[in-house]
Amino acid sequence: MISRRILLVVLFVLFLVTIMVHGDDFANVAAIFELATGTRSIGMSKTLIALADDENAIFCNPAGLGSVKDIRFTSLFSRPFGAFSYGAIGIAVPHLGILGMQLDSGLITTEGGAFRYLSQAAAISVGVAIGGFSLGGRVKFYHLSQPLSGTGWAIDPACLITINRVKIGVIVENLISGQISFENGHNEHWPTKIDIGAALTMQPFLTAYWNLAASIAGIFTANPRIAGGVEVWVKDLAARIGYSKSQATIGLTLRFETYQVDWAYVLHADLPDSHYLSLTFRF
Repeated sequence: MISRRILLVVLFVLFLVTIMVHGDDFANVAAIFELATGTRSIGMSKTLIALADDENAIFCNPAGLGSVKDIRFTSLFSRPFGAFSYGAIGIAVPHLGILGMQLDSGLITTEGGAFRYLSQAAAISVGVAIGGFSLGGRVKFYHLSQPLSGTGWAIDPACLITINRVKIGVIVENLISGQISFENGHNEHWPTKIDIGAALTMQPFLTAYWNLAASIAGIFTANPRIAGGVEVWVKDLAARIGYSKSQATIGLTLRFETYQVDWAYVLHADLPDSHYLSLTFRF
C-alpha cells in the first residue's frame, strides 16, 4: 500500500512539472465560458477540474457536486482588464448546481457610432458520487444580446476519480451541441475539447492543509491551456497562487461560519491586471 501511494505522488509530480514548462491559451466560440465563475478557481489559474469539492464544481467539474453536503449560494463580480463588467451568480445543493453569467462591455463610442457587446450564459450541472468515482454533466446555454442576437447550447459530460489523496478529473467540452445561430444567418459550431486535471491534497497539521493542482484544457487541440496552482488553508484562511503561460494569479479567502469572502488577482502578460471578488453563503 505504501509503494502504491509513493507511485501516485511521483506520477503526479511528473505530471505537474510537465504542465509548468509547457503552456498556451485556447479560445471558445462563446467567449463568456472561458471566464472562470469563482475566485477560488481564478486564484489557482482555473485548475479546479480535479479539485472540484465545493460550489465551484458547478462549472469546474460537475461530477464534484456529488460531494456537496449543504446549500451554497455564490456570486462573483469583476471588471476584467478594466474594460468591461462580468458577473456570475449561482446556487449549489447536493448533486445539483445552477449558474448564470453576464458579460457587458458597456457603451463604446467610436467614429462610426456607439457599440455595445452584451452576452449571457447559464449552466445546469448534476453530479453523483459512487465511492471514489463520480459522474456528472453540465448543460450550457449561450445568448448574445448585442450587437446582434445569437443563441446556442452544449452538453459536457465529466468524471472525477479519487485515489487516497490524489484526484483526477476529466471533462469533455461540447460533446453534444447545437450550433450557435445568429440573426444575420451566420452559424458557428462548438469545438469539442477534452480537459483533464489532477490534484494532490496533503495535511501536515490538524488545522492546516494544502492542495496542489494542475490542468490541461483542450488537451488534443493545437493550443492547449496548461496551468498549475497551489492552495494553502490554515483554519479559516486560505492563500493561493497559480500560473499558466500567459498569466500569473493569486487569491485569498476568509471564511466565517455561514459565509466567506474570496478575492483573486490576475497578472496578465499582455493585458491590464484584473481583480475578482466573490461572496458565498452556506446554509
